[in-house]
Amino acid sequence: KRLLKFHRESLKIATMTSSSLTVARCLDSLAYILQQQCEHVKAISIYSSALYMKQELLGEAHPFLAQTMHNMAACLEDREDQNQLRALDMHERAVELVKNAYGEGHPAYSSSLAFLALSLMIRGNVQDATRK
Repeated sequence: KRLLKFHRESLKIATMTSSSLTVARCLDSLAYILQQQCEHVKAISIYSSALYMKQELLGEAHPFLAQTMHNMAACLEDREDQNQLRALDMHERAVELVKNAYGEGHPAYSSSLAFLALSLMIRGNVQDATRK
């Protein structure tokens, strides 16, 4: 609870004193903490806000969106409901953002592919995961 309190305070300060991108990063961190506490509905809502802010500030094709997309997709997967396809689509879009921005030889692309492969493995799609 103290960790959550600190993240909320950080967000409050960032909102008053920092750029919108800093606020979006604080939202990412807060959502991650909520996700770890199994507060998936709240976390998804906050990830959505962070993603929207980043898209507005950086554009829809910016690679900085990828981490938020992967985190939100993982949160959707944690819920174990009808969001599995939405999560997979979000992982795939994040991979494409990174690939288009940096190319296939970049370490960020490798990391992004690892998120996608893990998602496929969790679903039991080991063959697809090893192809990625």
